[in-house]
Amino acid sequence: MESTFIGLWMFTWDKFKPGLHCALVWISFIGSMLSAIWILTANAFMQHPVGYVIKNGKAQMASFWALIANEQLWASFPHVVIGAIVTASFVVIGMAAFGLLRKRDVNFHKKSMRVALWIALFASIAEIGAGDYQTQVEIHEQPMKFAATEGVYETTGDHAPWDIVANLNTKEHKNEGAISIPDVLTILTYHKTSGSIKGMNQINKELHAKYDKKFGKDMSYYVPVKTLFYSFRIMAGFGALFALLSILGLIWTRPKKNTIENKRWFLWILGISTFLPFVANTCGWFITELGRFPWTVYGLFTIADSISASTTTGELWFTNIMYFLIFSTLGGVMIYYCKRQLDMGVAGALERGAY
Repeated sequence: MESTFIGLWMFTWDKFKPGLHCALVWISFIGSMLSAIWILTANAFMQHPVGYVIKNGKAQMASFWALIANEQLWASFPHVVIGAIVTASFVVIGMAAFGLLRKRDVNFHKKSMRVALWIALFASIAEIGAGDYQTQVEIHEQPMKFAATEGVYETTGDHAPWDIVANLNTKEHKNEGAISIPDVLTILTYHKTSGSIKGMNQINKELHAKYDKKFGKDMSYYVPVKTLFYSFRIMAGFGALFALLSILGLIWTRPKKNTIENKRWFLWILGISTFLPFVANTCGWFITELGRFPWTVYGLFTIADSISASTTTGELWFTNIMYFLIFSTLGGVMIYYCKRQLDMGVAGALERGAY
């Protein structure tokens, strides 16, 4: 539905009245939000299975409403959707920045940038709140994932430091040194100044005690720690950067002090920032999916159980390579058309009907 209505919106500027034409893009937006709910409903079940019964060794849905009420769904949905809004805002900001660097359609790009900067600022702040809420859910439902994002192997004292960088020994399961800020991890986790963080080594023992009868004693419950640890810092760091850039951009695009076009260094940063939300979103999905290891469905179905006996290694390589090539091509096409639109300018787009 979304692609249909966005296609109608793109190619009917001179065929519908403005109100109806605007409604088309809003329908596409609402459709995208509904699609996100159904996609995340499936993913939330994989993170925290609910509303099912086991029949003949297979999980079958017992309650649709239990799936919809899954806490994991409503913890991840705001984070994902707000992240998409941040991404869209910075695409507009970046396009406007490149337009200002070319000194073309200056007033148009200034106005476009300022609107997008306000949206980016509010969305970046909201994303921090949404991320914090999702973290609180993960602490209780997937403690190994949370401990890995913070590099905590041994259970901490009541005043846990937050590691900026750490030397993580994944073979011996220990943190061999870090640059840390005292007490910050406790504050971020519990929103108060005291409280210990359960370490991965303790969590691993607890998971063995819980699942050994079903999955055996040879199972490793450690997740890819380094990937999660640094993915979280990249994601959170970019989130803070987006808020900072939005504030600076709004200061320099004030109606009476609109000097943004004179700060070419800042325009280049905004232009490059077009691509950064995609990196941040990818890091977030690394945490979500790799943090579920070794499960396909958490606590119910392992990755080893998910391997198809009929699928060859070559087929897996082919599928993944094709996905990479297809999405890389689509990304390249998007960049090409964005550049072409900038080259055309507002007047050229209006003249050719390419708006």
